[in-house]
Amino acid sequence: MRPELADIQERMAAACRKAGRNVSDLKLVAVSKGQSPERIEKFLSEGFEFWALGESYLEEMLTKRKHFLAKKRALPWHFIGRLQSRKIPELVAVCEVLHTVSREKEIALLSKTPRPFFVQVNVSDEDSKNGCLPGDVGALLEYAFSNGVLKHCLGLMALPSSLEDVGESQVRTEMRLLKKLRDTHIPKGLLNMGTSGDFEIAIEEGADVIRLGTLLFGEREAR
Repeated sequence: MRPELADIQERMAAACRKAGRNVSDLKLVAVSKGQSPERIEKFLSEGFEFWALGESYLEEMLTKRKHFLAKKRALPWHFIGRLQSRKIPELVAVCEVLHTVSREKEIALLSKTPRPFFVQVNVSDEDSKNGCLPGDVGALLEYAFSNGVLKHCLGLMALPSSLEDVGESQVRTEMRLLKKLRDTHIPKGLLNMGTSGDFEIAIEEGADVIRLGTLLFGEREAR
């Protein structure tokens, strides 16, 4: 295993120790978007434990999935990009989990072909980010219940503000908001938050799922 991967493992473990948590309970999504199949193959060969590979574009995921199936390797793919309703039927056929459900229309489509999903919440109130408003979480989960798919909701996901832009205090505030929403509306659900820039803070704030990309693969290659 590359030294940098061993270092990430230790950082994850240290954050869990600090929070009094077990690192084995943490789920890691290896964000493979923008990475070549060859880089993914190298990562897979190094024995780094992960929950799934994360992709943001359907066509890119289909290409990579085909590449690995040709090698007789079925991998767990998660969709972590902005959802387009018209692509949901194709997505549910090839990936295991959708991380970015945020509208009733998307839930209605999932009721036809159920697939595990997270509800994305815009905890930073940034126009550039997807997600339902914090105040709408309860109603969206009620809609999922009425459509028979609440049992497929794994929990809540968020992309907090950039740590470099707003500082640690604000990032922790946003993460705590997501945790409060989880505890209020879906207490048995997972907390899906934390990326390469803030995953240690996320673990300390209770994240069950973190998403790491460039730390695992290096800078993304051109699409």
